[in-house]
Amino acid sequence: IPGLGRSRGLGDVYKRQNPASARGAVAVHDRVARVCQRFLSYELPMIGNIRRDKRVMTAVRRRQPFMIWAPRTAAGRDMTTLSKRIHSWVQEQSVSASQ
Repeated sequence: IPGLGRSRGLGDVYKRQNPASARGAVAVHDRVARVCQRFLSYELPMIGNIRRDKRVMTAVRRRQPFMIWAPRTAAGRDMTTLSKRIHSWVQEQSVSASQ
């Protein structure tokens, strides 16, 4: 994925995980990062995880975005944190590209 983003002038594309726990997120990230390093020569950063939350599945069954239906869930807070991190990263990349 990172190579695809770079080849199209989009910069690096980061992966987010959806495991049950932070320890699970680290384990998933470590496996994916090893593959990225081995085949893409890319060091994939860990930017966070989104915790499982029953209310997310309820929102899916209701066909409503969980960030609208239940934004104050653990998963909603995690999504907000991740989106802020991604936004900051994009701003940093824009400043770097303009210099």
